[in-house]
Amino acid sequence: MSGATKVRLLAWLHLLLGGAGLGFGIILLFAVATSTDKGSRAGETVVPIVLMLSATLFLPAVVGGWGLLRRRPWARPAMIVFSLLEMLAIPVGTVIGLLGLWILLGRDAAAAFAAANATLDREAKPPPTSHASAAASASSARAETPGSTGAVRAPIAAPAAAPDAAASGRGGVLLAMAGVAAGFVVAIDGGFMITGAPAPVEIAGLFYPALAVLVVALAFGVRALAAMWRAPRAAPVGRAWSHAGRADLLRSRQAGEAERRARLAQLAADPTRRRYVALIERGESWSDAQIAYDLDAATTATCAHLQPVERAIRAAGIKVRRWAGPDVGADCMIDTAALARRFVLPASVRYEEPAPYDRATEDSPVALLRCAACRSSIIAWHPSVAAGGPVFPAR
Repeated sequence: MSGATKVRLLAWLHLLLGGAGLGFGIILLFAVATSTDKGSRAGETVVPIVLMLSATLFLPAVVGGWGLLRRRPWARPAMIVFSLLEMLAIPVGTVIGLLGLWILLGRDAAAAFAAANATLDREAKPPPTSHASAAASASSARAETPGSTGAVRAPIAAPAAAPDAAASGRGGVLLAMAGVAAGFVVAIDGGFMITGAPAPVEIAGLFYPALAVLVVALAFGVRALAAMWRAPRAAPVGRAWSHAGRADLLRSRQAGEAERRARLAQLAADPTRRRYVALIERGESWSDAQIAYDLDAATTATCAHLQPVERAIRAAGIKVRRWAGPDVGADCMIDTAALARRFVLPASVRYEEPAPYDRATEDSPVALLRCAACRSSIIAWHPSVAAGGPVFPAR
């Protein structure tokens, strides 16, 4: 059974049980409201209990089940917290809570949510086409944004969320946890208040503070749901594009191709840059900044700590190409012992051979001479693939 199927079954389980609870509560409230027994005090007991259970159990189950069914980003962390609290409702809630934790904490559930929330733009992002671009990705370089078409961007792994969005998501989960916990306190303490029995000392004075926290959590929850309802929704992967969407994509591609042709014509008209037209046409990416760097052997792109090494590599006749930001790629292997004898480098500069965790198995590994203080790198060949190639400093 796939992760998506498990999540869907869990969603329907909560929708059915939560909906049944709400429906039964409505029936009880209607029966109390239409009762002809004027001396009955059932309303004083039934109404508060139904309202508390609906607010703390049934309604969250319905909302969370709907979120799981629609693969909303907030649904998985919220329902993980709700499953923990569900386990307190022995014995049925314990079984459902354990089932929810088993499903939602699994890797297949995380993959199902990631696939459901991926956009077509992310899916359309082209993979790196060269060993050098793989090296730029492994160095965690920052992508530059040149003004001209054909500009290269180092293919780095984009973060799952921006810092502000990640902080907001953590705050929402913490508020949801506080709200659910406050709901349980209100339900338990309210039950003692309704029956007139003395509440335990531990929760006797927590009813009104917990009620305030519950109100705030519900208010923020309603606000978040309203914001998500108004926000434009990206087309899920696999959904057929509308005619307007295909037309917009076609116009965008045509405009990009026209801009590319204009830039190639501009390069072809410049005698010093004409040779880069053939390189771009065969699939290589050359921005104006990269071309300028390639034409001027005295130019440097790395930080001040790495510039002496960068200049020496270029002076040795080794091909060096600029990548994104303060990163360059050198077609050579680095001899660390000879490098230490020739250069006095600060402690922030280190030689690394990082594991290619975000690359395909077919991509070649890389080596880095990296300045941790400036986040600048010289990307070189890995010793395992540099047999017979140039070495710097020369032996």
